[in-house]
Amino acid sequence: FMYDRKIIYLHRYEGEMDKGNVGYIKQENRDGICSFMVSLMNLPPSYQADTTLVVLPSAYIVCKVHIKDGKGQGMAVFEEKHLVDEGVFYKDICGYRIEVSKDICIRGDVSLPKKPREEVVPLDKPTGETIKAEEIETAAISDEGFKVADFDQRQEVYKSKWEQLKSGRKKVNLMGKESNYIQITPNDMIALSNPYHSLVNNAFLLHGYYNYKHLILGPAKGNKSAFFIGVPGNFYKQEVNAARMFGFEYFENGGDKVEVGDFGYYMKKVKL
Repeated sequence: FMYDRKIIYLHRYEGEMDKGNVGYIKQENRDGICSFMVSLMNLPPSYQADTTLVVLPSAYIVCKVHIKDGKGQGMAVFEEKHLVDEGVFYKDICGYRIEVSKDICIRGDVSLPKKPREEVVPLDKPTGETIKAEEIETAAISDEGFKVADFDQRQEVYKSKWEQLKSGRKKVNLMGKESNYIQITPNDMIALSNPYHSLVNNAFLLHGYYNYKHLILGPAKGNKSAFFIGVPGNFYKQEVNAARMFGFEYFENGGDKVEVGDFGYYMKKVKL
């Protein structure tokens, strides 16, 4: 089993002048499945662009990047063989470039990652070094999250695990309508049934959480024992494909119709 993950910090350049950190790319190779997730923030509001992420030194286009209202995102997931067929080797990627305009670009160096400002540090280890697979498989869940023992000790107060979990949590409205969903964090994966604890390391789930600082959880309609966890994002073809790759089944925004670019949640059925 091969696993490699790097965080590459991105800086904004006007001409050759470095204007500071504006986000990061998470580059990952999980046993031949490569993923590239772009998260941009703190950009000037005047930056509005549909552009691309290219890898250096080959200038191969990895994915589209949508920039609007000071933020930007992009994602691609495909087999490493696809890169090799295009003459690109994962191990040789040395940097990334996103063109915003003729004189403005966003760049990141794989070999020399730069430390970002505190507000854009991702949940991953802030390092460009390879993280070993065994570190992922034994990742600890924060003590701030729910513990199974907590539920056992408080059954007299709460009728169910769900009742305790949603106590004091912020509710989520879809399309301005009230719903049964609540906001959660990756730490709350410990409250799910054991087979779903591994979601704390799900790359797609973490990508959505990095961007929007929350996930959602709620009961499935007509099935009291089933729940859905939702990852926030926008409805684009490349993101739909990535969601499916990581086990998320459908897109939900609370409406009857979904259009390209709509904000909503990629949903996955789980059990408590």
